[in-house]
Amino acid sequence: DSTIRQAITKREMFNRLFNDGDDFVDYEKAECYFDSPEFIEILEFCNEFPKENLIIPDKWNEPEAHSRYYTDVALWYRNDKDLFSYSGFYNFNMYNYGKYGTFNEDMILAGIPSINGDGGKLSITDNISIINNSENKNDAWEFVKMYIESKNNDYAFPVYKKRFDKMGEDSMKPQYLNTYYKALGEDAVIPPLSAEEVDFVKNYIYGLTSISNCYNMSVIDICNEEVNAFFEGGQSAKDTADYIQSRVSILLSEQS
Repeated sequence: DSTIRQAITKREMFNRLFNDGDDFVDYEKAECYFDSPEFIEILEFCNEFPKENLIIPDKWNEPEAHSRYYTDVALWYRNDKDLFSYSGFYNFNMYNYGKYGTFNEDMILAGIPSINGDGGKLSITDNISIINNSENKNDAWEFVKMYIESKNNDYAFPVYKKRFDKMGEDSMKPQYLNTYYKALGEDAVIPPLSAEEVDFVKNYIYGLTSISNCYNMSVIDICNEEVNAFFEGGQSAKDTADYIQSRVSILLSEQS
């Protein structure tokens, strides 16, 4: 199995800990905090991971091995092949897929590590805005409401409360067994959520106060360039943090 085992790389771990966070830039104040001990610790932690992935079977040339690999991936944690599983919820059922499939035990939703301890993040799939000086704001708002009310997507929590509540109700019915978890066996069952579990997921979502992927691309490009140099061994974590701090500070001052 080691020949097709995918290790999390330095870059992937950095993307998960940094790109999904929002701790190091305050756009309203035009300030950044990349020279903080917390950011340096993230760099040092990510640098402990391997530089490259191990080999993954090609989907087209080795379809059976590719399928076996990704079936195995779903069960790495419970089979002691992984220290943690990076997961996101796009519907209520994902909670029990994690609880009874990925982990096979009760979960604590800690979220992404953050300075303020608010680790849970909302990932926005659709962004809609109305121009502030539009002459047709009322008509635009009516269109937005129509779009939101009609949007039906099983792969994202709806923002329209009636659809959100309906998704929660549907999760209390018998569940379709995701292909990956069929590796658990012919008799494998992912039970439907209880009313208490649905309420737990709802309250968790209602309590989220920040979003993921909130850095603008100019900031991300600067970070990626300097972090790549660090991962290649060309500079220390402290120097990398200082370079990013200087460059992003200049960028923010120019944009403010």
